[in-house]
Amino acid sequence: MSPSIRRLLSSLYITFVFLYLMSPLGATFNGVVVPDLHMVTFGLMIVSLGLWVFVRWRQGWDWHRTAFDIVFVLWIAVFAISILANMESARRSLIGLWYMLTYIAVWYVLHDFLANGGVSRKQLIDAFLNAGIMIILFSFFQIANAGELVAPVSLIGNTNALGAVLLGMTPFAVARAVTANHRIGRIGWGLYSLFVIVNLLLTLSRGAWLGMFGSLSVLAVLLLVHYNMLSWSAIKRWWANRSRLQKRLLGGFSLSVFVVFLVVMGLLINSFSISVRRPELRTRLWNSALEQFAEKPLTGHGLYTFGQDYPLSIQIPGQQSHAHAHSVPLNILAEMGLVGFVVFVCTVAFTVYLIKRRWSDIDTKERLIWIPAIAALAGFSIHHLFDLPSMMPVVALVALFILVLVCAPHYPQPMTAWWRRLGHPIGMVVLWGGLLATGIWSTGVYQQYLDAMRISFGHGEDISQEEQLANYRETATQLNRVVAQDPLMPIYWQQQGFVWGLLASGGDTNAINEATRSYEQFLLLEPNHTISWANLSVLYWYDGDTETALNLLDRAQDLSPTYGYYQRLRQVYLGEMDADTVEMPVYMFNQNFARFEFLREPLPQAFLPLHVE
Repeated sequence: MSPSIRRLLSSLYITFVFLYLMSPLGATFNGVVVPDLHMVTFGLMIVSLGLWVFVRWRQGWDWHRTAFDIVFVLWIAVFAISILANMESARRSLIGLWYMLTYIAVWYVLHDFLANGGVSRKQLIDAFLNAGIMIILFSFFQIANAGELVAPVSLIGNTNALGAVLLGMTPFAVARAVTANHRIGRIGWGLYSLFVIVNLLLTLSRGAWLGMFGSLSVLAVLLLVHYNMLSWSAIKRWWANRSRLQKRLLGGFSLSVFVVFLVVMGLLINSFSISVRRPELRTRLWNSALEQFAEKPLTGHGLYTFGQDYPLSIQIPGQQSHAHAHSVPLNILAEMGLVGFVVFVCTVAFTVYLIKRRWSDIDTKERLIWIPAIAALAGFSIHHLFDLPSMMPVVALVALFILVLVCAPHYPQPMTAWWRRLGHPIGMVVLWGGLLATGIWSTGVYQQYLDAMRISFGHGEDISQEEQLANYRETATQLNRVVAQDPLMPIYWQQQGFVWGLLASGGDTNAINEATRSYEQFLLLEPNHTISWANLSVLYWYDGDTETALNLLDRAQDLSPTYGYYQRLRQVYLGEMDADTVEMPVYMFNQNFARFEFLREPLPQAFLPLHVE
């Protein structure tokens, strides 16, 4: 096979991988939370790894050291410390650890391809930008179908995450437009850049907007440095060499950029007056992160645990579910304390050092590919000061892709020590084997959970009460197998307790004990879940134990002291109010995306009914 054919096939495959990861099947929200899709993703991972192993074997590739080898060792140590110091929430942390190790493993595969010439930086960037065409088209398609100006989500499923992906594309597209050698190329890439920027602005992601301006500013400065045009005299000479038409066009373009900047700044300021985007919705997350850090400043509360303690900072049950602090530095402080924050600062400083050290080592042609990657990394960094869209894997993978482009050496050095050459492939086999084995096992258990839940939910109202109660029993019984396989996964206990509770409300007194046991197990793992304390109190009230019901309701009310429904529950327990007159709190179905997991908060009914058949 000729080298040109190999390059074409590799470029097509990389483009396909980018498209898949950005689609609802891949590393977007749906692809992560719907287990029916997981096996397709694992299949793609296995095929890609198989191709990698086959190519490196046939081509006789060398193993190379990477710039972040020591950095990754430090981060793994931080993850381990945070988990060991917070064993009560270890199951939550292991979910986050699986993703962190996957990103590290992907780093090594990408680095290996670049170091051995299996793929070029230009091929990777081309594939990324080609996949972006589909993202842009779907965004404008959504806006056209909506009949009004709405914030698009494209294939990504979330405006902030879409903004982050587009932010990553922007400097690469703009750099192509600026440095293209032919007029057609400049026009084509100029239009692409325009569509990306307009799409990014339409997401209304303020963090992405700030990241875009920072990214383009860094891009402009680095290009001026590259062309030796930072001095005023150099700029004047360059301007004097432009034709009258070029000067007019450049003047008009500069004026347009300035007007757009003013408009966006106006929109940014105005956005703070929109009720659903007011500043306190973000600052309360930041305050919660600082409160969590103050409680455990050295090691934090554990990787991926921000959402466990966030309910302590917000009193309304429907608003207590949030997985991250909307800021990378604050999230690290809350979850991994000063230990993690010191490593984070060192990682940032080391990355800046690498960029500075390699500036003079890269030839002119390669530098024009490298510069937009630095700008994209700067934009991502700014965005993640005010948001954390990389909680969605596709955004984290885009960030990782950009980091590899920036930090992977252009002149890599093969490993020479025998123990490195032997240990590195063994490490890769152990890492990828462990990730695939645990991922497939966890998906299998989660699939059983979802299958069990589907027995009882999703039928609508076209079902008799007897059939519904029978379905509840079947669901709760099947969940026994699920919790037996993964007893430390809190959500399985919570959902089983809720289903047993619904069966108890239908008149099955034996279900009360089962529901109580499941809720107590859940609350041992997640003690800050106010709704579950309230539901456990209802179960004791079903059983006639009013004193215990009131004590448990106190626990719920400690977490949500101003929540009016708990006041009414107390009156029911004390006989001061008829249970039939109490209005059950109703939650909007689309309150958050956890509906795919059948979590009770986003479904209309979060609390167990007070009326018993």
